[in-house]
Amino acid sequence: MVATSGRTQQMNEQFLTCKVYPGMFSDEVAIAYRPNAGRTSVSSYFVPKDRVVADLSGRETTGMLRVLVFREGQTTWAVVPNENQTIIEIDEADLTAP
Repeated sequence: MVATSGRTQQMNEQFLTCKVYPGMFSDEVAIAYRPNAGRTSVSSYFVPKDRVVADLSGRETTGMLRVLVFREGQTTWAVVPNENQTIIEIDEADLTAP
């Protein structure tokens, strides 16, 4: 659960569509996510390989990252499973149920 603006919301686990690249170590991959809502910024992180569903045999592919999702007002957020548990704004259209 996460406290937001004086209220607590349940987080649920979903898959976030993103680009997947080889990581620096054998147990991780790099992911890049760009929201579709006309934004130009790209978020990129190293995450554990076991949190990603993708064909990891190539250099770059589209895959799905298992994230925790919550909503605050009209905004949808995801907790990236990286070392810092980074919270990023996402587009709901990029989510798939597990």
